[in-house]
Amino acid sequence: MDYHDDFDDLPPRPMQDKPSTVGVMGFISAMVWIGLFLVILGLKILMNQEVLAANRGLLLYYWFLALNLMCFIAALIALILGARGLASTNQHYRGWAVAALVLGILEILGTVVFGCFMGCVVLKINLGLG
Repeated sequence: MDYHDDFDDLPPRPMQDKPSTVGVMGFISAMVWIGLFLVILGLKILMNQEVLAANRGLLLYYWFLALNLMCFIAALIALILGARGLASTNQHYRGWAVAALVLGILEILGTVVFGCFMGCVVLKINLGLG
């Protein structure tokens, strides 16, 4: 009995995954998060300097929560694209992909902490405790 496989006769399969620039796209998404987060911090600093009506202040806190959600989505996109950019078949922009992956992880942690803090502030204001 001959157990020799004749797979050498088959033509080679083309690569299914082509090199792409998802690493750079992930890095750009990470930079979008940083920009949105700086907008949130700038508005928070300006809000603390002005005397605002309670209702207007509460609307700003809701706006901060909405921006934080957008930041979380941008960070998640950066994380996914950064991981995709590190695929073994992708040889383009691997350094940018590593940067996007690291920033994506840090950004997700930052948005979760900031979101929990802002959620507690909004809850405190809605309950009339502050």
